[in-house]
Amino acid sequence: MRWFTNLKTQNKLLLAFGIIALVGAVTTGWSMVSVLRLQEKIRQVETETLDLVDSAKAQGYFLRRWIDSKNYLLTDDAYYSGQYKRYDEHMDTYLRRAHLRADTIDKNEDLTTLEKNQEEYAAAVADIETAFASGDTDAATAVRRSLDEADGKADSVQAQLEAMLFKRELNLQNLVQQVRQQTRNTFILGLSTLVLLTILVVGSATIANQITEPVMHLTNAVAALETNSYDPQLLEKYTRRRDEMGKLTRSFAAMVESITKSARERELFLQAAERFVPDQYLDFLEKPSLIDVKLGDHVSAEMAVMFSDIRGFTTMSEDMSPQENFDFVNTYLQMVSPIVQRYDGFIVKFTGDGMMAIFPYAVDDAVKAGIEKEKQVEAFNAELHRKGLPPIQIGIGVHTGHMMVGMIGEEMRMQGDAFSDNVNLTSRLEGLTKFYGISMIISEETLLRLQKPVRYQMRYLGKAQVKGRGQPISLYEVYEGAPESLKQRRQQTKADFERGLKAYMTGKFTEAIACFGSVLQLDPDDKTATLYLERATALLNQPLPDNWDGVEVMTSK
Repeated sequence: MRWFTNLKTQNKLLLAFGIIALVGAVTTGWSMVSVLRLQEKIRQVETETLDLVDSAKAQGYFLRRWIDSKNYLLTDDAYYSGQYKRYDEHMDTYLRRAHLRADTIDKNEDLTTLEKNQEEYAAAVADIETAFASGDTDAATAVRRSLDEADGKADSVQAQLEAMLFKRELNLQNLVQQVRQQTRNTFILGLSTLVLLTILVVGSATIANQITEPVMHLTNAVAALETNSYDPQLLEKYTRRRDEMGKLTRSFAAMVESITKSARERELFLQAAERFVPDQYLDFLEKPSLIDVKLGDHVSAEMAVMFSDIRGFTTMSEDMSPQENFDFVNTYLQMVSPIVQRYDGFIVKFTGDGMMAIFPYAVDDAVKAGIEKEKQVEAFNAELHRKGLPPIQIGIGVHTGHMMVGMIGEEMRMQGDAFSDNVNLTSRLEGLTKFYGISMIISEETLLRLQKPVRYQMRYLGKAQVKGRGQPISLYEVYEGAPESLKQRRQQTKADFERGLKAYMTGKFTEAIACFGSVLQLDPDDKTATLYLERATALLNQPLPDNWDGVEVMTSK
């Protein structure tokens, strides 16, 4: 039955069934017409039956009249005279009714002739009555002669009635036979049509099911594909078919496999692309996906920026192979980079062992991220110590200001970056951590934008004028992320440090030396206090420079 599963064959069968259905419809219509004709025949049979009955009754009444007429003439009994007159009226009634129902010229002619003969017979009977009543001596002869004449007329009428009755009977038999034959033909035709239409319906349903069932499953498969719930087993049954539907399902299955593979590759590509352009960066640029990013896309706003790197990594790397350098940097960056994301920031770019990150939503995010970085490095150093390796130190600079962040480069090679004097200043702040010997510096602009600055452990470092910038900037050390022992020393020496710094900035170097000396007694490793102590000692016996404000002017980056 392979030929039956061919879609072209199925279409031809459906066309053939359609033609058969048309023939069946025509046949059914013809049967209905035949039924209408049959009803007309039945009406004709009913009419002929009535004619036959009327003719038979007319014949009966005529015979009764004939007999009564003879009895009257032979017995002279007036009873018979009254009777045959009454029979004559009945016979006229039935013949008149038959005449009214006559539907052919032949029937009308027969009835007209019968009526004429009936009138002649009536006239002959009237003549007998006249001769009988005259009392003529030859009455018996006259009556007999008249009776003979009447008998001849009666025979003619009787013969005509019998002939009419016979014709009606033959016509009725013919009509009945036609009705029977037509009834049989209509029944056979109707039954054949019913059987044919039944076969047609069953065959059409079977063929339609051969087509609609796979189409339905194919539709369900398309819907499942839209909802990412497609299962190849949905069409497995139909992919083995050898007809066009089988080709269609196989093509669809191959297409789905190709789409699924492409979608999987696209997903892997997007996952890989996130490593270069994170989702946070796309959200920041208000782009739904990486493919929507264009050269020059940017956001210009006030936000916090962070620079950080490993202190003295160049010296450390001299004792490592290139592979060890590479692995060490990746290990460090894998450790600290997720912290930026946890605080709603994103890394704009990596700079060797360092990074630049943007925190567009809150300045506190940048400060908290820097604090957690310090804590993470402390845990990392504990791991290095267990391995017999030297600890690392990091420098973190955070500044807040207006900047432009977006895509730079050219059409075939783009990358994210940030542009502003504030970005350059942040890079200088990160460099100052080495100068002051601390881990994290924030600018005064950052401090002023913190929601609650008192929650953070920090101290004022004074003012510095970085290279390339005409105005000095106030600096603050955030030591909340430092080791616990260092935090305690910072808290213990904070008051003396800030008094010494105030004295230094106002030119009171003797007081500054005393304060910084007190700081170093409790915290000998405070490099910032050591720096200011050395500066104050060097300036103690020298004239106070004009416009002295204690600003540290940096001549290098």
